[in-house]
Amino acid sequence: NRRPGRRASGEERGLILEPWDDAEDEKYKCDGFYVDAEEFPADYKNLEDIQLRVAYMWRNYLFHVKEIIPAEDKEGKNIVKIKNLTKQISDEQFLTQKSGDIIGLSFIIENAFEELDTKGEFYYDRPAKRLYYMPRDDEDMTTATVELAAMDKLIDICGTDANSKVHNIRFDSLT
Repeated sequence: NRRPGRRASGEERGLILEPWDDAEDEKYKCDGFYVDAEEFPADYKNLEDIQLRVAYMWRNYLFHVKEIIPAEDKEGKNIVKIKNLTKQISDEQFLTQKSGDIIGLSFIIENAFEELDTKGEFYYDRPAKRLYYMPRDDEDMTTATVELAAMDKLIDICGTDANSKVHNIRFDSLT
């Protein structure tokens, strides 16, 4: 039917309450977020595959989850630790608020088995090497021809920070 499936993702969730800073890591001002434990429980499996989508102003951020732990200092809250955070993103205004300030941005959990609940969604369990798919009503998986993409992006070009931007790029004769 030539309709692509989409990665398993939840509905827009509650709010990122405030930034969390790992006191042992001085590299960034923000190493994760406090969230309501009911909105993002700590028992999701395959955390290395889960991403947190946050929209701020005209930008869309996709944070890779490193770990989810109960917040010992805040009852009913979890800390979502982020991996591969860059200095440029860590310095964004919504991440540099001091602890205790409410950020108030909603988030969407993506690429989690626990969010596979809508027809046309898929989830690839990398450790088990198993693909899960919820067929649409008009799809017969016993006769379907399935095409899988080999990569998510063909090319990703970005500078090292806000002062070192990529420039002078030209593509010719692409077919």
